[in-house]
Amino acid sequence: MWIEKQIQRFLGEPLAAYASSATIAPKRVGEVSNDRSAVVGKNGWCFIYEGSNNYRGAYHDVGLAPLGDQWARLIEQRQRKCEALGVRFVQLIVPNKATLMPENFPEPLGAGVTNMLHRLLEATPTANFLCPVEEMRNPVVRDYVFRRNDTHLTLVGNAMLVVLLLAAVGVDPVSIPCIETTRCNHTGDLGSKFAEPISEWFCAPKFDVGLLDQRCIEKTHEIVVDGFNGTRQSFHNPWAPFKQRLLVFGNSFFERTPSWGMSPIFAALFEEFHFIWTPDFDEACAVTLEPDIIICQTCERFMIRLPTS
Repeated sequence: MWIEKQIQRFLGEPLAAYASSATIAPKRVGEVSNDRSAVVGKNGWCFIYEGSNNYRGAYHDVGLAPLGDQWARLIEQRQRKCEALGVRFVQLIVPNKATLMPENFPEPLGAGVTNMLHRLLEATPTANFLCPVEEMRNPVVRDYVFRRNDTHLTLVGNAMLVVLLLAAVGVDPVSIPCIETTRCNHTGDLGSKFAEPISEWFCAPKFDVGLLDQRCIEKTHEIVVDGFNGTRQSFHNPWAPFKQRLLVFGNSFFERTPSWGMSPIFAALFEEFHFIWTPDFDEACAVTLEPDIIICQTCERFMIRLPTS
């Protein structure tokens, strides 16, 4: 399988070696956290339950479907702005964990995809748009892309999206060092919600060796904002294989560098990398930084709020 081979160029080992693992008693399936933000699913998986983004309700509320049309128009507007700037563009939407494995959610989820994403996928925007639901549902990778007690991705999931994004903007893969890892135990952003916390074992990246060695990367600018939104980082990497300038408007799936998100990988791959934590497309910033490539990223659950630009 092409995607499996491409992921292994980053990781080196078989994908199963990077799977997370959590031991959860079967009797806890359906247990909801006191704040109703997390739920224990089947087969050792935890999920968002309710929360501010109406996670569970978005699979049932057909009134949310028009948001998909609005997102399609917004993505096309972003594409046109990038074309006017002479910049390559791709919009990434990271699917919900529950969308990839609805059978492991403790309750039925209708069609298994939120109404706004379903409408967006039907709309098929003419812009360069990536939401790899079917690719991430593929049994070869599906059980390895998300962490079990967290809303975020494993190294397999991060590497997979990096591969797909590079392909979407026409950047050819090159020979690179592998990401070195260490096995660690962590209580994620879902597992920590329960009165009896749920931890998991997973592979975390090392930042002093291999592809993500931070000694090769110079941080040239940083603004850290409480609440994350508005946080900015810039990096210069003279050893990067891609002598191009990349600008990302995204969220915690990219995260800061170093972190367990995608940003460290892109900071290692591109000579100049800029990350801005925002749901919006900042045209003034794009003009100032003059990137070769712009990636806008959000996730399925955040589609419930349309950005202003």
